[in-house]
Amino acid sequence: MKIAKYQDFIVIAHNIALQVSGGGHFDVQIFTPPAELTTPVRQRLPPELRQIQQRLEQRQMNEKEIIDFGKMLASVLLPPSELARLLQLRDRLGVDEALRIRLRLPPSLAHFPWEYMYVQHPRGMDDTTGFLALDPRVSIVRHEGLSWPRIMDTKPRTRHLLLALANSDCEPKLNLDCERKNIEDALQGISGIQLDVVEDCTLTTLFTRMV
Repeated sequence: MKIAKYQDFIVIAHNIALQVSGGGHFDVQIFTPPAELTTPVRQRLPPELRQIQQRLEQRQMNEKEIIDFGKMLASVLLPPSELARLLQLRDRLGVDEALRIRLRLPPSLAHFPWEYMYVQHPRGMDDTTGFLALDPRVSIVRHEGLSWPRIMDTKPRTRHLLLALANSDCEPKLNLDCERKNIEDALQGISGIQLDVVEDCTLTTLFTRMV
C-alpha cells in the first residue's frame, strides 16, 4: 500500500530531573499539526525501568513480560489522555494514510527502547498487534539532541540486519527473490553486518526474531 499522507504525532520531552535511584520525572508535550502544542504534563520515570530494560537486552523476558514492559513504556512517555488520542488518530486513518510518531527526546531519555511501546484497544487482546512498531500504519521516528563532540564507539562488532520477506494476499505480488538479491548485493564488501532473513514473515515470527 502506497502512503500518500502522514499524520504527525510529535512527542516533546524536557525538564528532566533524574534521581540517584535511577528514577525521576520529566515534562512532556504533544504536537499534532495543525493543532497547538499541548500544556506540559509531568510524567514519572520509574526507577525499575532501566532494570527491566537490561533483562530485555539479555533476552530474559517472555512474551507477556515484554508486552507488560511495552505498556509501561507507553504510560511513562504519554499521559492517558494522549494515549487515547493516539489511538483515535490511528483509528481514523484513511486507506492511504499512516501515523508518524516523532520522538524529540533529550539524551537522558533516548537510551530507552521506546520502539517497544505497546498500546492496545480497550477491548483488544494482549497479543503482538499492540506493539506500535509492528503496526504497518505506524512509524516511529527519533529526533535526538546530541551533545558535541560526540564520543563514538569504534569497537568492531557484528550488527544484525533483519530482512523480513512476505507477500500479501490483497496486494500485488512482489518479486521477493529479486528484492533479497538486491539487498545481498548492496551489502557485499561491507564488513560487520550479518543479514538475517525471515521468509513468509508474519507479525508473530517478526516479533519472535526481534526479541
